[in-house]
Amino acid sequence: IYDVIAELSREGVAVIVVGLAVMQLAGQNWGVTGIALGYVVALAAIMTAMNLIGPVLTRWIALLRRRRANDLAGLLSARSALEDPKAAWRQVAPVGIATFIVVPAGSVLGYLNTIATSSDLVGPADLRLFADFRTVAIVAVVVAFLIVGCAVGITQAAEILDRRATYVALDRVGVPRSLMQRARRRAVWIPLGVATIGAAVISTALVFLVVVISLTSSPLFLLGVVALLVLGVLFVLAAVQATRPVLQGVLATPERAL
Repeated sequence: IYDVIAELSREGVAVIVVGLAVMQLAGQNWGVTGIALGYVVALAAIMTAMNLIGPVLTRWIALLRRRRANDLAGLLSARSALEDPKAAWRQVAPVGIATFIVVPAGSVLGYLNTIATSSDLVGPADLRLFADFRTVAIVAVVVAFLIVGCAVGITQAAEILDRRATYVALDRVGVPRSLMQRARRRAVWIPLGVATIGAAVISTALVFLVVVISLTSSPLFLLGVVALLVLGVLFVLAAVQATRPVLQGVLATPERAL
């Protein structure tokens, strides 16, 4: 099955490259409708391709971490991600989509802010539009991370109950409970890192020139995007930490695992 997924991932890479090319080549001779249609189709194709590539990258990184693991937490986290990379990716897929949207949005807002502060052609109505655009981008990212955080918390709690026998066995052979918790956080971070960093790289390539302009003229906008993504990642990892009482409850009643 992973040979099939790998083949789909190669096609996904090709779709992303073509989508980026379409969005870069879109010009005035396409007309307003043509540009809008091209962008919508390209964005939809790129997001679909990301969902094809995500599980493959998750599995590949987990394999590397398993081979290079120098502690038990690293080994356990890699094995956990390898059990079902597609399920691990599905937990955090909305984060990839949100990141893919917010990085160009933050760059465009920085670019528009430069125009607004250096040009007299921008009126109050335009400034209100920029503010609304910023609000929509922030709300989209916040909602995406809230959804992912809740989904990860529920999934992790269910995973503890499903694998209670494994956790009880680890506890009986002397594996510290703090190490089990650390392994669970690392297991979630593998697909979460792929979703966040991978989507950020793709979206940066999409609007590279705008990112550079925004970074040099209005760096606070991109710093705000980075801070927002970091806070979102921390929230998701905190959701994993919030399931610690479930693990403690399972280990406190080991007879139920028998």
